[in-house]
Amino acid sequence: KVFDQRVDIFAPCARGAVVNIDTIPRLKRQGVKLVCGAANNILKEPQDADRLRENGIGYVPDFLCNRMGIVNCADEWMGYLKDDVQVAAEQVYPDTLRVFKHARNLVINTAKAADLLADIAAAELHPIMGHRGRRIIDNLMHSGWAEWDGRSLPAATAGKPAADAFEPAMHEAPIRHDWDHAKVFRGNSPAIAGEPVSTAGAPNLAGFFIPLLMDVRVRALQRFSGQKPRRVLGTDHGGLSLQNAVERTIPQSREALGRENFQEMCLDFHSRNDAAIRQQLHLLGVGYDSKGWLNPMNRSGQETVSAVFEALNRSGLIERRDYFAYQNPTRGTILVNQDVVMEPPTSIRFTINFAVDGSKTVIETGAFLPELVLGAVAIAVNTRGKFASLVGKFAIHPVNERRLAVVGVDDLEVPAKFLVPAHSQQDAEMAAQLGISERLTVYDELGRINPRHGMEGDARDIRDLVIRRLGKAVHQEIGSWNVPRCARTESLVIEGVSQQLFVNLQPMKAHLRQAIESGEVAFNQAGWQRHALDFLERHDHWCISRQHWWGNDVPVAPNQDVLSTWFSMAAMALRGAGWPDSHHPAPVEEVFCSPVFLERWVIPAQLIALAITGRPVFNRIQVFGSLSLVERQLQETGIPDGGIPDEQRFVMRSIRKPMRTDTGNQIQPRALMDRFGADALRLGYLLCADNGDKRSLTLSESQLRKARRALKVLSTKIGGVLNIARRNDNGISINLFDEWIVSHCRQVRDRARELYQNCAYGEVAELLVDTIEHIKQYINVAARRKKSASGALRVTIGRVMAITEEAFSPICPFIFQHLKAETARIASATSGYQEQAWLSDLVAHLRSLKKEAVLSSPDPLLLDQLESALPEFARLSGIRLSVSHQPAAGKTAVFGRCLVVESGELEISGGGEAVLEWYRRILG
Repeated sequence: KVFDQRVDIFAPCARGAVVNIDTIPRLKRQGVKLVCGAANNILKEPQDADRLRENGIGYVPDFLCNRMGIVNCADEWMGYLKDDVQVAAEQVYPDTLRVFKHARNLVINTAKAADLLADIAAAELHPIMGHRGRRIIDNLMHSGWAEWDGRSLPAATAGKPAADAFEPAMHEAPIRHDWDHAKVFRGNSPAIAGEPVSTAGAPNLAGFFIPLLMDVRVRALQRFSGQKPRRVLGTDHGGLSLQNAVERTIPQSREALGRENFQEMCLDFHSRNDAAIRQQLHLLGVGYDSKGWLNPMNRSGQETVSAVFEALNRSGLIERRDYFAYQNPTRGTILVNQDVVMEPPTSIRFTINFAVDGSKTVIETGAFLPELVLGAVAIAVNTRGKFASLVGKFAIHPVNERRLAVVGVDDLEVPAKFLVPAHSQQDAEMAAQLGISERLTVYDELGRINPRHGMEGDARDIRDLVIRRLGKAVHQEIGSWNVPRCARTESLVIEGVSQQLFVNLQPMKAHLRQAIESGEVAFNQAGWQRHALDFLERHDHWCISRQHWWGNDVPVAPNQDVLSTWFSMAAMALRGAGWPDSHHPAPVEEVFCSPVFLERWVIPAQLIALAITGRPVFNRIQVFGSLSLVERQLQETGIPDGGIPDEQRFVMRSIRKPMRTDTGNQIQPRALMDRFGADALRLGYLLCADNGDKRSLTLSESQLRKARRALKVLSTKIGGVLNIARRNDNGISINLFDEWIVSHCRQVRDRARELYQNCAYGEVAELLVDTIEHIKQYINVAARRKKSASGALRVTIGRVMAITEEAFSPICPFIFQHLKAETARIASATSGYQEQAWLSDLVAHLRSLKKEAVLSSPDPLLLDQLESALPEFARLSGIRLSVSHQPAAGKTAVFGRCLVVESGELEISGGGEAVLEWYRRILG
């Protein structure tokens, strides 16, 4: 009877397998919305999770909600603390939301989503067993342990499968140690830089993308040109984002804590994240010279930032003036234009009515923040609008009953509006033209309501109070409007006057424009060159002060304002070039950055470098899109309600979101590296890359899986070859099939060199995946040779790994360094491989055919070689092949001295002369 109760939540807590193909329809009929219980194995079979999803019933896996159940037994031997139960219970709700969100984004059921997230969690290193915990689980699964009957060997181990040739958990650490010991990351010239990594939060995947591109560039230059570039890399101080993160961790306000104590907490937070960033970059194989690591908050960094400010101040380029800036009233923080966005659209607009003294007419005005009405000093109406006749009269303020003049304004974009000159630059200019000098501030510098209005509380509380006081004078409209929002919190922002410090960029703009147009400062894409020139045209002054507590102090006003994060980073760019140790340092040859850093870091750094050193700090700018995640959200279709079902009113759309601390969508690189290895993550990053012509890139889970699969295949196949080599040490007889894979890899190496030169890293990554597929197919075919002929396989693979290590070690340095060394031990030195580029084209052509083909050649020796390797070429191409000493009639393709005839039923008659004439005609 329990299945036939009209309930919202069904919670099986005693028996398993009770939710199945028979009971799910009964739950659906009773309106059940969620299955969540403590019983083990609630679902009878895995397909039941999809059945629940198809019936619109949510499902919480038992191991997710029953934290103290059977899964917890694995940790019982460690003992319990008093608050263990409370901690576990409090985590159930946020973890459940995370699982449901993951399932929605991937369009899968919640059982699969929970398993995927559990796999990621299982990648965390065990505090005692280290990496062994997860690898023991993997080994048990691989061994067929669950099916073992206790007598014979498990089926999976009966054949003694070869171990993978590369285990990231075992082999990466010694390689990193060797690199550190050999000081491979110390260089001299040229200097290559990457954008700083933010310390506002723990390391995240998005923050490591640009440093990885820099690392690949440096490794490629070392590999193909013999240069040893100097790496310029570091962190920023996190600015307002870090300050907000610290504020969320303290029980009282920062004012109650005190400026000095709060700054000390921020410094600790910054230092922890800086150390974590360096550690995880090291794990990823992104090299840097620890002595040259840039940090604006250490002693040398603070001295450099102060020196840059003082140099600009001495040159008369620092100005202090009043400025209309955006302010986030919910946080009391000043925002620059780049921190303000127009999305997502606002759905609520308030209409506030003003009664007119001596008239029955009511003036309708609009506002998105109704509390701004407290700062109204006048009512402006369009002189050609419906309220034009009211000019010269007085309106009654609906909250405090003040008399407000009704003034006429030509070409006003709306019929009427109340003027708030203290919080709108447009209103301030309008009031000045009308001779209105009064300004009533609504918010103070902390985002609180000005006490003069007789109200107390933050912006949200006052908004509700104002709406209540307005009473019938206000009503809400539902719609969609684009209004300014804070990019971090998505809160609506206001404008306010504040005193700020600016750098006058005007004297340096012409010099930088000339350098860009002449090619002295180059870009990887012409579009970014145009973007930089447009950005220069629009900006004459750079606001560098912030009303925060955390950051580099303004030297002329310590313990008051701080310098912006971007100014500190621009100063560190000069230090990376060698200033102030050298007054005219050589520029950094290349810098890798995202579009946001191009505008807010690279271009300002170029300008202040011109002001201080007389030349730009960067010669070549490589711009690549910022990494973001795609999430799926329900959005309204815009169809009027009218009683239509929700399925028509809403649609599930994919939206792109940046990875930020405040959005909660950050993933630490280490979580993936511990599970799958650094190379898999490096390759996955680059598979998501483009050639630098997009502003935003998507970090795709499918590309990360593709990278993991490719490297797993390579490791497994090479492990099989090593296993064969250990069991057999036979003679070497190389045929054309062996020469094909070597020739193909040589072509790949040459192509990779070109792509590295052009920084086309996405194409190099795809080339690597394709090459692994070719190597796999070669091994699959060649491994079927008789034991007496298996020597060529190990020698060929040794040669292949030597070539591919040259081509792809900049992308996946760990696995290729290890596999090259391993295969070199089993491959004897041989020069039996000839440069035969046509073989790669021949195989590609054969694999494109759908029916049998005949191979022929005027060269008897080549014919014999083709005949020897024919079975392997046929197996690889999947078609029937034959060799003919006589040419055949049909559609012919030529590869070197080899001819491929697609259909050869008819042979040419006429003896040797006719044959020779046919070859002359085909081969020229």
